[in-house]
Amino acid sequence: MDERGKILSTVDVDKNLTLQIWTKGKTPRLAIVNRNKNVRKLIPLSWLEDKTHKISLNAKIHGETISYNIPDLTQAIQKILTDFVTRTTFKIKFFKLAIDLEKALFNPEYIIDLDGMPMLSEEKRSALWFASCTSKNKSAGKFKAFFPVEHDIDKINDEASAIENENVKLNFINNARTVEALIKTGVIEKLKKIKPERWHNPIRLSAAAMLFGFSFCREDGVKFSDKIWSSKKPQPTTYLNRAEMLTYKTPDLMKLGYKISAYIRHFYQVNKIQVDYSIDSAKDFQDEGYSRTRRVDFQAGTLGDVPYRVTFYEDGDRLALACVPEMSTIRHAGELKIIMPLDIFESALKLDTNNGGTQDQFYTITRLFWAYDFKKWLDNISIYVKNFAGVKE
Repeated sequence: MDERGKILSTVDVDKNLTLQIWTKGKTPRLAIVNRNKNVRKLIPLSWLEDKTHKISLNAKIHGETISYNIPDLTQAIQKILTDFVTRTTFKIKFFKLAIDLEKALFNPEYIIDLDGMPMLSEEKRSALWFASCTSKNKSAGKFKAFFPVEHDIDKINDEASAIENENVKLNFINNARTVEALIKTGVIEKLKKIKPERWHNPIRLSAAAMLFGFSFCREDGVKFSDKIWSSKKPQPTTYLNRAEMLTYKTPDLMKLGYKISAYIRHFYQVNKIQVDYSIDSAKDFQDEGYSRTRRVDFQAGTLGDVPYRVTFYEDGDRLALACVPEMSTIRHAGELKIIMPLDIFESALKLDTNNGGTQDQFYTITRLFWAYDFKKWLDNISIYVKNFAGVKE
């Protein structure tokens, strides 16, 4: 590999455009080649996440422009990614990263009082599993799920029965409350088999996207991806851990970790959340018969990259949020509108406090929006990375 980098895969779209994957020993880049002018432009693959983007090239005839819509280039992009995977150590790095990501997300938090949920740190409240030690012997306890499960009357094995069937195995002694101990119970594998779209696919797709250089769910994670690709060790001890996923020392990983865990916890609520944009969200809701109830300020990093002034509206059955950015944002035009059934919001409030303690509307609204945001991101990147992520139908 020379100092200018190396082209690892290429495909000619037509006589005007060639797409390539370029790398210099770090995160790959998409190379857009104008064959008419013999000009190459390098961009991160995260640029593909916005389906409204277009590739525009100067034609041979002066003044003419040729444009390509991103969805029309899907097959070409899949082809160069396939060639890239076969010519690099992608598979080795991917499987290691997917395992590390799973362990970081499923790592149980040590809890001695489940009733004190509102007093827990944001890190502990984002956990999907607790190592609950409420007896006098603090070295013994039980792994407890901090997420909802549903019985499926059409299946013998569903999420609820999987956890119930492993009830005895979820007990632990001698401080065996690590994620490795939880995995050994077999409950994680059972959940992945029963509902892979919740427990398996999101983690695999995220790991693949991270390696290819897509965003970390709209956060810039290129520094972390560069670290993995530039590593001289083919199989380092670990790429990441729970501390990295959920601390402010690594904000890109932290936000992705919180969004994945929010998606898994609120898996059954996320499809009922609607998000839209408007020039005047307050007027829209008032015209639709909603009544204003209260206003809350959301800091930057919750609903977006800027602070939002959020006004709550209700119509008896639905909760509507008019979210006005307090400064310009690159993520959307106008104002943000979030709508959900009131019963969905109320059930989510209970979930985020383990069905006990003081409810935190700010925390729950943020998590529901993150769950929605992650789902939208997952839908955008899946078409490019699903063939390399080992997803299950």
